[in-house]
Amino acid sequence: MKAPPQEAIDACSGKAEGDTCQCRGPRGEEETGICVSTPDKKYFVCRPDRASRGPQDEQD
Repeated sequence: MKAPPQEAIDACSGKAEGDTCQCRGPRGEEETGICVSTPDKKYFVCRPDRASRGPQDEQD
């Protein structure tokens, strides 16, 4: 597994699992997410909540 972006790691520094966080997405946009451990437990990062913003939502 490739290491997550440092900003995603820094966004959860001092936070607990499930806390909200903010970091920059791949296109430079500010994204809100939650702090989670990666499946291999190597990293604790901000996982952006992209599921709620997608083409599926625009179809309704």
